[in-house]
Amino acid sequence: MTALIGNPLLLTSAPAASDDAYQIEKSLRFNDSEGAFLKRTFNAGNTRTWTWAAWVKRSTLGVQHNLFSAYTDDNNQGYLVLESDDAIAFDQRISGTWSNSTKTARLFRDTSAWFHITFVFDSTNASEEERIRLFINGERVTSWEDAPNCTQYLEGKYNSAIEHQIGKGQAGSNYMDGYLADVQFIDGLALSAAAFGEFDSTGVWNPAEFKLLVRNNGSTWSGMVTGTEDSGWTKAQVF
Repeated sequence: MTALIGNPLLLTSAPAASDDAYQIEKSLRFNDSEGAFLKRTFNAGNTRTWTWAAWVKRSTLGVQHNLFSAYTDDNNQGYLVLESDDAIAFDQRISGTWSNSTKTARLFRDTSAWFHITFVFDSTNASEEERIRLFINGERVTSWEDAPNCTQYLEGKYNSAIEHQIGKGQAGSNYMDGYLADVQFIDGLALSAAAFGEFDSTGVWNPAEFKLLVRNNGSTWSGMVTGTEDSGWTKAQVF
C-alpha cells in the first residue's frame, strides 16, 4: 500500500466552487498484489445499527474487492464487497447461516471516477425494506439482483468484538485494488447519505463535512414538532 497521496476528489469539477468548499485532501491507495489492508478489533458496540460510508475509486475490474469486513471464522463473518461481476454485495454469516444476502443490479465499472457509498444496517427498523439501505452518490439504490433481507433485531457480526478489516476479505483474500477516502464507520446510528455529502446546484454529489443533529440528552420532549426537518432525519429520530 502506498503512502497517502493527493486525491482528485477536491470539487475541481464543481462549477465555480468557492475556496471554502469542503475538500478531502488525501486518499489511500490499496494495491491488491501487496496484500495490504487496515484492521482493528473494537470493543463490542451496537450490532443492530450502524452506518459505513466512503469515497471509492476502482483500479481493476472483474475481481472481487472487499471494502469492509468483519471476521471471526468461516461461520461468523460479514462483508461489504465489490463482486467479481462488479456489483456491490453485502452479507453476514452468523453461526453458520447466511443472513443478509444482498446484491445490486447496477454494476460499477468506471475506473476513472470516484463514487460515494453510504451503507446502512438497522435491524431494529419495523420495516424490512428499511433494515438494509444503500446510497450511491447520494441516491438510494432501489434496483436489486438480490433484494435486501434482514430479520428484525438481528445481531450481526459488525460492531462485535472481532477483527474488522478495510480492504481485505474474509480469511485473508480479495484484497482491495483502488482508492478509498473519507471512510467513516458510525456506531449506533442509521444515517442517510446527507450526513456525508451534498448535491451542488447542478445535481452533482460532492463531499461535505460530516454533520449530525445533536439528539436530546434523555429529557422527555413533545412529539408535536413543527418546522423543517434536517435532510436525512425524521422527527422520530430526533425526539
